Amino acid sequence: MSHPQSNTVVSDDQPDENVSMTEAFRRFHAKNPHVYDVLVQLAREWKARGKGPTGIALFYERARWELSLALDSDGMFGLSQNHRAFYARAIMLKERDLAGVFTLKAAPEADAWAADYAARLAGVRRSAA
Repeated sequence: MSHPQSNTVVSDDQPDENVSMTEAFRRFHAKNPHVYDVLVQLAREWKARGKGPTGIALFYERARWELSLALDSDGMFGLSQNHRAFYARAIMLKERDLAGVFTLKAAPEADAWAADYAARLAGVRRSAA
């Protein structure tokens, strides 16, 4: 895997405790769309090798490693563990070839976000058809 470019990375090592997990994820994802791309690439590599469903934590730690290597500094790329549930749901909803690639744990806030996200995706897909 080639290391992602991260000269403009906005690390998440100091999350704002005054916002919900959903809002924190939305903000982080808007500033760091490459994190999603790295996770999708890793999931596709996994699936291409015939591997079955697994937890997103496996890919999340690898993404943290990849993104840290790409940093211009000596630091570690910060990824909040709270975002994992959101990324797993987002990937399986948006990337049809990756549906079912992740095993999911109960995460009420991420589940509520995913229901809204699925409705928005369905609307976009209907209007594109």
